[in-house]
Amino acid sequence: VMSIIKSLGTNRDKLLKSFEHAMTDSETAKKKLKQLIKRTSTTSAKDVINSAKSLGPVKFYHIIDEELDEEFHIAVGDEAIKNDNTLLYCALIVKGSGIRIIVFAGDNAICKAGDLVKEISLKLGGSGGGDSRFGQGGGKDMSKLSDAINHAEFLIKKTVNI
Repeated sequence: VMSIIKSLGTNRDKLLKSFEHAMTDSETAKKKLKQLIKRTSTTSAKDVINSAKSLGPVKFYHIIDEELDEEFHIAVGDEAIKNDNTLLYCALIVKGSGIRIIVFAGDNAICKAGDLVKEISLKLGGSGGGDSRFGQGGGKDMSKLSDAINHAEFLIKKTVNI
């Protein structure tokens, strides 16, 4: 209890009030972050589409990210496939000792997001799944990040016959 009091910079009498204040501040910050992500996702989605690699009839965008979280990549991926229905969006998010995988597939991207995430997750020593439009998963093998992206690109090329 004393370390909590010290962390909050308060005394024993005001502990509950200080905790409530800290929780309110935290919720306010979360709401502002969500608004910021929503505002920036449109611009980021355009950048994604412009930098995606053409693989025959589809485009493939991938990123290995150690800074931004799933929430950001879900917003950007969702927006990007709305603007380009041939896009496959793949984010490998390094978080602590694990890797989160987010995949979006546009309506005309031929590959299914859930299938792609399952394969990437296996390469990274984990598991995942989803549907044709969205998939998510995870893994732990940091040494295989590049291999996982290369494998995803190989699978896409195989699916679209190039």
